[in-house]
Amino acid sequence: MLAPGKSAELVGFLLSILIIGYAMYRAKATGKVPQVRRIAGLDAIDEAVQRATEMGRPVMMVPGTGDVTDAFAVQTLAGLAILRRTATLCARYDTKLYVSIKRANLLPIASEIVRESFANENKPDRYSEDTVQWFSDDQFAHALATVGVMTREKVASAILTGFFQAESLLLAEAAGQLGAITIGGCGRLSQIPFFVVCCDYCLIGEELMVAGAYLDRRPIMLGAIQGQDIAKSILVLLTIIGVAMMTISNNSSLVKLLKK
Repeated sequence: MLAPGKSAELVGFLLSILIIGYAMYRAKATGKVPQVRRIAGLDAIDEAVQRATEMGRPVMMVPGTGDVTDAFAVQTLAGLAILRRTATLCARYDTKLYVSIKRANLLPIASEIVRESFANENKPDRYSEDTVQWFSDDQFAHALATVGVMTREKVASAILTGFFQAESLLLAEAAGQLGAITIGGCGRLSQIPFFVVCCDYCLIGEELMVAGAYLDRRPIMLGAIQGQDIAKSILVLLTIIGVAMMTISNNSSLVKLLKK
């Protein structure tokens, strides 16, 4: 038995599952890449790497300061997806890349992603051990060490995407003072304003979460995104209709009561 008032939530959940499932099935069956709106922050990754290549200066990438085992793992995984795209472009254009990692247990994962990206571009010899660096698990020690690398190497682009806390402003502002193209993004409402103010491009909330699907352009993954957008639009519309009907019903009852 459902708890009172929970039937609408169940219907909404089942409706969402059906819509998302159908969108994924249709994308897989047809093989066509579903149309999703363009996300400027993700499209700008190519621009950021190309600018660094033209200037002969490196790219700094920070895939967040979270972990893949904590409550913010989704944001960290999104940051790693963006790291893969960044490393691939740096390998393709022979651009120096620095990756700063805060969590020590994330170091081998990030190193393997970068190594594989260089190998896929047939440039495994371009990968060096100092590409991915771990400085400290301490929040501000890691941030200051990262700022130090950015300043010494005079990076042309900084990509800061994933889970961030108070160090977000420190990193973004340092990159901005160097005149670097800065792309920032996280899922925390408390940190998004800092990225909006300091970065050239900002990924807000779900724009970060869909990074892997958006960059890989796999039909089934983009189908899931398209299905989620359709489901949310329908649920919002149903919510508006429900509120309107309740408002009309309450007003009718009030009018009848006043006539009495």
